[in-house]
Amino acid sequence: MGKLALTCNEYLKKGRQVFVEGPLRNREWENNGSNVRRTEIVATRVQFLGTHARDTACESTAEVDDSVQSEDPRVR
Repeated sequence: MGKLALTCNEYLKKGRQVFVEGPLRNREWENNGSNVRRTEIVATRVQFLGTHARDTACESTAEVDDSVQSEDPRVR
């Protein structure tokens, strides 16, 4: 897992506002006889925007770069 994924895993919580930048990827597969489609963002940059009430302490004590970019050369 890359630095971007680790940072998001640690600091993203439900209700947290973020800006995600990167190319879109469409996936399609069959599940129990029906077609399922998903559009995903392959994140190359994530910027944490606002604070959520539960994240206030995290914001004041954590050393978080507000703009984290992917180190994966395939994702540019």
